[in-house]
Amino acid sequence: MTEQTYTLVGDRRRTRVSLVWFFVLALGLTFLLNNLIVLGENQGWWVTPGWLSALALAMFGGPSIAGLVMATSEGRDGVRDLFGRSTRWRSSPVNYSIAVGVPAIPAAAAVVVALLVGEEIGDLPGLWPEWWTVLVFLIVLLPLAEEFGWRAYALPRLLAVTSPMKASLVLGALWGLWHLPAAFINGLPQETVFFEYAVMWLAYPILTISQSILMTWLFLRTKGSALIAGFIFHAAANAWAGVLLTDATMSGSVRDPSQTQLWVVIGTTALLAAAVAGWTRGQLGVRSAN
Repeated sequence: MTEQTYTLVGDRRRTRVSLVWFFVLALGLTFLLNNLIVLGENQGWWVTPGWLSALALAMFGGPSIAGLVMATSEGRDGVRDLFGRSTRWRSSPVNYSIAVGVPAIPAAAAVVVALLVGEEIGDLPGLWPEWWTVLVFLIVLLPLAEEFGWRAYALPRLLAVTSPMKASLVLGALWGLWHLPAAFINGLPQETVFFEYAVMWLAYPILTISQSILMTWLFLRTKGSALIAGFIFHAAANAWAGVLLTDATMSGSVRDPSQTQLWVVIGTTALLAAAVAGWTRGQLGVRSAN
């Protein structure tokens, strides 16, 4: 299998059609299941705790389910491309360091600012025993639920029909939109973020677009590895934020991030994305198929 950074489905027109269907499936499935969960919680319908858990897992897995469905519809080549990118591990140690280290910068900056302004940063040592449980959820299950779709399926096809920067903007905006329904589910971090700080409805997509730019840059550096630029980067971002900003546990977040911390994370991530975009002159390292 060649290590191209883009994937063309037949021709450019068919590739665009495949992308439209992917995004319709990914967002549509998530929005539908989100509504079922909210109605089940509010109306006390047939939805039992077990069913709620199953629906929530399927809801978070909307992007990967859509990616697997669309790759299968493209036949053997589509499936081989999807799983080939998801297991492409040969790369420089520098790229692995970027995937793990860059997501730590915004979270660490938020902690530093919190200390400077006298905000609480939490008591991490007392949470380590339970942290290992939530660690599996944050760095294994959530990236698996999303990245077969976003970076393994959609990104290489976007790069086949548009520039890396435009691909990042489109994917980042839709990735941000995909997160919004979670705000209506009781107990999820998005509920606090979006309803306690209403401005985050507009600011959150800035975060996902900025992360998308960084992940596309890394995707191109690794010759199209969704494993490194998608799964590992995503896992690291979740882990650093969970450890440093929320003290997350499986029984709920002990401490939600403050508005100051959220703005620092968004601002720092945007600055990193802008620096990469400027350094690569908007090409994010390698030209697309255009």
